[in-house]
Amino acid sequence: MVEPSQPVLKDDDPQHLQDDDVEEMIEKGIEPEDHDMSDSEESDSGHESESETAGVEGQNQETFQDESVQGFFEHTDSIYCIAISPSNSDLCATGGGDDTAYLWSITSGERLSTLSGHSDSITSIEFSFDGQLLATASMDGTIRIWTLQGERVINGDDVKVLEAGSEVLWMQFHPRGHVLIAGTSDSTVWMWHASKGEVMKVFAGHTAASTYGCWARDGKSFASVSEDGTIILWDPVSATPRNRWETSQDDRLSGGDMGWNIIALNSSGMICTVGSAEGKAKVINLANGALLASLETQTDSIEAIVYATTLPLLAIASIDGSIALYEVPSMKLRSILRHDDAVVGLHFEPATPFLFSISTDATVRQWDVRTSTEVQRWHGHQDTILCMAVQRGCKKIVTAGDDKAALVFSQS
Repeated sequence: MVEPSQPVLKDDDPQHLQDDDVEEMIEKGIEPEDHDMSDSEESDSGHESESETAGVEGQNQETFQDESVQGFFEHTDSIYCIAISPSNSDLCATGGGDDTAYLWSITSGERLSTLSGHSDSITSIEFSFDGQLLATASMDGTIRIWTLQGERVINGDDVKVLEAGSEVLWMQFHPRGHVLIAGTSDSTVWMWHASKGEVMKVFAGHTAASTYGCWARDGKSFASVSEDGTIILWDPVSATPRNRWETSQDDRLSGGDMGWNIIALNSSGMICTVGSAEGKAKVINLANGALLASLETQTDSIEAIVYATTLPLLAIASIDGSIALYEVPSMKLRSILRHDDAVVGLHFEPATPFLFSISTDATVRQWDVRTSTEVQRWHGHQDTILCMAVQRGCKKIVTAGDDKAALVFSQS
C-alpha cells in the first residue's frame, strides 16, 4: 500500500475550515483562502487489462485498441461515479450498480478499501476539499460518510449515515469545508455537517425532483434546478431562496416539458447556465434575474456544462454527440466539437486550454479549445463510458462505465 507523500492537514492548520467556521463564513461573507493541495508522486505503470483479449461489440479482437496504462476491475456492475482525492492524486474512489464503492491506487490498480453498506446503486461519490472525508450517495436514499487518514478508512465501524428520505440524485461538498449539500427525487435539498452527521438545513422550493445543484465558488450560496422547470439560488443560512425563476414568470425561461437537468455557475457565482433534456440552454444573471442568452445549438439532452477557469469560454455537451463552445460573455458560438455518439461528461483542466470529454462511443478525447482541435484520443473501454476524473495537471485521466472497468490513461 503506497503511503501518501503529503502531510495530512491538522485541525489547527490555517487552510482548514471547521464545520462551524464554514457556517460563519457563509453568514458573515468572509472570503475563503485559496490554496493548492500537494499531489503525491505517481509513475506510469503498465497493466494486464481484463479487456485486452475481449472484443468490442461490432469489432473483432484484432482491431480492438486498449491504450490504458492501468485499471481497476473488481466492480461487478456498471460504474456510475468516480473521484480522485484532492490531497493524494494516486487515490481514486469508484461506485456503481453493485451497491459498493472502492478506494484504489491509480498507479498500481491495487484495491485499498472496500466500502459496503448501501442497499442500492451508488450514483455519486465525492471527496471533501481536503481529502479527509469521502461521501457515497445511493439510490437507497442515504449518504455514507467515510473518514480517511491517508489511504486508510479509519471509521469503518462507525460510518455516519445521512438519511435523505428518497433517492439522492446529486451531492457536492462545500469548496472549503465539511458541509455537504444533496438533492433528492422528492424535490428537497439537504445540507449536513458531514463530519458530525447532523442535518443543518432542509430546502423546500422545488415541486419535482431536484436534478442537479452546485455551490458558488466562494461557498456563500448555491443553486439548484428541478424537473419542474424551476431554478433557485439559495441562501444556505436561512434556507430560503435569494432568487427563483420559473416558466410561469417568463416563457423564455422554459427548458421544455422535462424541466432542467444540469446547472453550472461561472467563477463569480452570479452567472449560471442551465441545460434541459430537450437540448435547450439558458444563461441567467443571478444578481438581477436577467436572461442573458438562449442557446439552442444542440438538438438533444444537455448532459454536461463547464466554464473554463482561465479562458472566457463555456462548453456544453449533448446526447446529439456535440460539444458547443461559446465565447463569454457574448455567448457567441465559437465552434462545435464532435464525438461519434452521445457526449456525457466534460472537464476543463484549470490553468490550461485543455478540455476533456467522454462519450458513449467508448472514447476519451482531449481538445485544445484555442484552436478547437482534437489533441489526443484514447480507446480501451468496451462499452459506454459514464464518468471521468482527471488528475491535477492532466497527468492521468481515469474513466469508467458500463463495462465494469475503471481505466487509467496517460498523456503521450
